[in-house]
Amino acid sequence: MIVNIRFSKKIHPWIQSFKLVSGIVHDIFSIEQRRKSYQDSIKLKSFFKSGYPSLVKDHFENFLCVSCDLCQKICPTNAIKIEKAKMVNFPNSLMTGETPKHFYLDTIKCTQCGQCSDVCILNAIDTKAFYEDDNVDLVTESQSAK
Repeated sequence: MIVNIRFSKKIHPWIQSFKLVSGIVHDIFSIEQRRKSYQDSIKLKSFFKSGYPSLVKDHFENFLCVSCDLCQKICPTNAIKIEKAKMVNFPNSLMTGETPKHFYLDTIKCTQCGQCSDVCILNAIDTKAFYEDDNVDLVTESQSAK
């Protein structure tokens, strides 16, 4: 193979400068990509990792839950069991009803998916609680937390 030394010396500075510029551009893009992936991972962690459900109270310390059973029906692992105070069929409106007598949560079955709070029309379920017990009654748990 025959190489023209004069020709390679003229191109050589261009090749070096091109490699330098492409290296800088690559570094800038990789730093930006790492920053974006870090921000995305923080968003995903906050999106997927919620706590266990808890019942929300109004300013009179009454539960907002009206025992409509939507959260119990939508729970994919059947971790929620609601016992109503009176076994009465409620009217068609899901906005009225009595506070449940017991709102049981099985923390072993619960995957903390947040579907129960998403389906609640009254925003009576918050997913920021953490419990140490396996089976928790959310009605008595919040009363003992006073």
